[in-house]
Amino acid sequence: MVLGNAKAGAAENPTFELICVLHEGNLDIFLTTLSREPVAQRLDLVAQMKISYAMDQNPIQDSFRYRARQAGLKVANQLVDARGELDVTRLQELQAVFEKGPYLLGFGLEADVLIYTHIQACLTQLPVFWSQIQPFSPPFCHKGAEDLIRYTLWPERVDRLTVSCTRRAVLAAWFTVLRQAVGSCFATAPAIFVQRQSPGRFFKDLLSLLCLGQLKRVVAGKEYAVPLSLNWGGFELTQSASGVSPGILAALDAAGVLLTPEMACLFEGHLSVEMALRSCLLLAFGLCDEDVAREESLSEIYFSSMAAKQGVVYRSHPTEMAKKVTEWKKQLSQAYNAFQCFADCALLRAWEYSMASFCDVKTEFARWNLYVGLGMHPSDDGGVGAFLLGKVNELLEEYNQKVGQLTAEYEREIGLVHALEGMIHGAVSDVRRNQLRAEWVMQVGIANRLLEERDQWMGKIEALHRFFPHLLEQLNEKFQEFFQELFDPAIHSEDGLVYEDGLAGFRLVYKHGRRDASQWTPISNGAQYIHSLRDFFVRIESDLTFPKEVGPECVTQLMTALIQHIQENPFLEGAKLRSHKLGRRSPWDYFSGGTLETLLEAYCSRDRPFSQERCVPHAPSDLLHFLAKTRKDEPLLAYSPTHAFLLNPQDVQSVSSASAWEWDELMQEHISHRLSERLKEKDQALFLHRFRQKGVAPTRRALRGQLIEALDPAMRYREAFVDAVLYEYAPLFSPKEAEEVIRRIASSFGISSHHRALQGTYFGPFELYRILQTMLWETKGVFSSTNWNQMIAQAIWQIGGRSPLIFADSNWSGWQLAFVLNPATDEEEIWRVRSCGMQGAPLIEWKQWTSQDNQLPWVALSQPHEYV
Repeated sequence: MVLGNAKAGAAENPTFELICVLHEGNLDIFLTTLSREPVAQRLDLVAQMKISYAMDQNPIQDSFRYRARQAGLKVANQLVDARGELDVTRLQELQAVFEKGPYLLGFGLEADVLIYTHIQACLTQLPVFWSQIQPFSPPFCHKGAEDLIRYTLWPERVDRLTVSCTRRAVLAAWFTVLRQAVGSCFATAPAIFVQRQSPGRFFKDLLSLLCLGQLKRVVAGKEYAVPLSLNWGGFELTQSASGVSPGILAALDAAGVLLTPEMACLFEGHLSVEMALRSCLLLAFGLCDEDVAREESLSEIYFSSMAAKQGVVYRSHPTEMAKKVTEWKKQLSQAYNAFQCFADCALLRAWEYSMASFCDVKTEFARWNLYVGLGMHPSDDGGVGAFLLGKVNELLEEYNQKVGQLTAEYEREIGLVHALEGMIHGAVSDVRRNQLRAEWVMQVGIANRLLEERDQWMGKIEALHRFFPHLLEQLNEKFQEFFQELFDPAIHSEDGLVYEDGLAGFRLVYKHGRRDASQWTPISNGAQYIHSLRDFFVRIESDLTFPKEVGPECVTQLMTALIQHIQENPFLEGAKLRSHKLGRRSPWDYFSGGTLETLLEAYCSRDRPFSQERCVPHAPSDLLHFLAKTRKDEPLLAYSPTHAFLLNPQDVQSVSSASAWEWDELMQEHISHRLSERLKEKDQALFLHRFRQKGVAPTRRALRGQLIEALDPAMRYREAFVDAVLYEYAPLFSPKEAEEVIRRIASSFGISSHHRALQGTYFGPFELYRILQTMLWETKGVFSSTNWNQMIAQAIWQIGGRSPLIFADSNWSGWQLAFVLNPATDEEEIWRVRSCGMQGAPLIEWKQWTSQDNQLPWVALSQPHEYV
């Protein structure tokens, strides 16, 4: 149950461009009006909106997350004084400001209501929870935790951590609305729930992470712990750089680099942001890849020689090139961090990703990717289990041969004893009899010694038989002490879209037997994997328990042979093959579908399942009925077969039917032009040509089919793209009809529209919505205590649009989940829609989860008190 990563960009996905456009046109009017608002003045929103608009023109980073992060940080900075105490006067001022206007009117900014209402709720609760914020003060568990505070407060430069900056960072993490960034919906949904509904637990988690470096939970008497995730971002760094975005400019500024035309060419889509920034700084420093590689090689040789001498060696005179490469690496790291900080709250994201690692802590070792790669089962050819079994069998064969040899010698000696006994009985003199008796005693002693030695070797054989399974059990336990598989946001699907479902990434880390997670080593390649295993087996040899019959020399022999085995190339290749057979990326990293319930059971220290209600829908109406039945007065955590979300506490009854409409030839031509405007410029003419060749469509469904067929067959989600456009334009109004609709709605809002003359051929509901938004800017202001966006939408739906039924917070920036009647087919479908429902698109890949063939359940965790 996971979500794919957000890959923005019109070139890859026209539907995404269609629905994620920020306010365009009237921008100056909007900003001028905005500048007069008290909330905007407090949060410097005019500057933020300009940056946000620029981000949407070059959508490498999510502008909603940027606005959420900036708003949370701005408020937090105003509430904590220089001594780290709560400024009560400013708190009261901010409460008054937000009470007057938490609802923002703005093109593409409808979802920002979540940002401001969340901050408003936090301001109301802050006096109650301030006592839980007061314990936050430096020092913290390690440098990584301190850096998270600094990254959270960026672009402020924090050289020395103080109580004030620490508490501001904690408040910023609470005030910042959390949205999903990578494949972690199984963690994002409960994290959103905890942040909103249980701030006390949120603050306890942050305190534990910063002071102890980990979160601990006890389930059924057993302790589980996950470390503070220091890898808290960076997904956008891997995306193609399609231009110089505000985040890239901030990264270059942090590195002290002035953008040149030559550098700007690096950001034209051929390189990832990460590689483009790297190349940009190489140019700025006058370096090349060969220079860096050469210095890294020399540095590796230098430190290897230090290790060989086992002493401290100082490099008295580093070369100018070495100094330059060192400074380049420092500035590159600052550029990367600034880019990540631009749109994400570091401390909040680190908490979410730390929580994500709880989803696997209770997993049996036999299900670990490490167990699979190592081949711990004796039947895994070439694996650790099979190798140890082979070595034990070799020892058993050797021991059996020794037993056979001793048995033969014993039988020979016993034969001599019996012969001597016969000779003693036949001796004719006492002298001879005494001689034979002395010889008999000696031979009996030899036979007894042989028998005793044989029994010892037989005891070794029996002990070795018992020791082998015990050895595997010990290794399994030790592996779980020294290794851990943690959620890693850096491992993600390459081509996932924001609303698609992908797989979450997990990485193997080597703990070196240390409790401090900052000293653990993430394993990223085969060399690190083998090195960690070799170190592991060397370290644990003295800790292994064994029967005294086996002896330490046998254990040493087995461990030495095993260390030699894992260092041979066939072992690594076999480990990769075993992982690949089970669909894993490698023995040290893999994709997995994280599970909401397993994470929550560990996180909430629960040793029994949560109360739940389940449904296996075979039609959207089945799911709608299920949700109506499970409605509560507060949010519920829920999940589909592939995605976790928060079920809204509202009445779920039925979807409003859309008004009937049919379009003549002129209307069909109009809609084709509106659709072509959303395509790449090079594709527009061909699309229109193909569409016109088909003639006038007799029905809505036929028109939809013709529009889909006229698009490039290679285009992904053509159906969703067409449906999204039709959703905005159905039904169409003539200018006269549109003016009448606007007049009626404006009158109901108490504003005049007599001066509003419309220029154009036809107008869709969304265009009317935007016109009415602009009118309200001029009369009501940009911020208001009334949710005008929702009121405009409802008024338009009543006159001629369609009314979606929003049932869940999707976790995605600016998106809700809703039931919608498809405007062309009248089929009930699950869509992603904006917060007021005026824009949306169908979730095509989710149709299978409400189809006749569906066999997988939708689940609601019906008792929220169990996980609060």
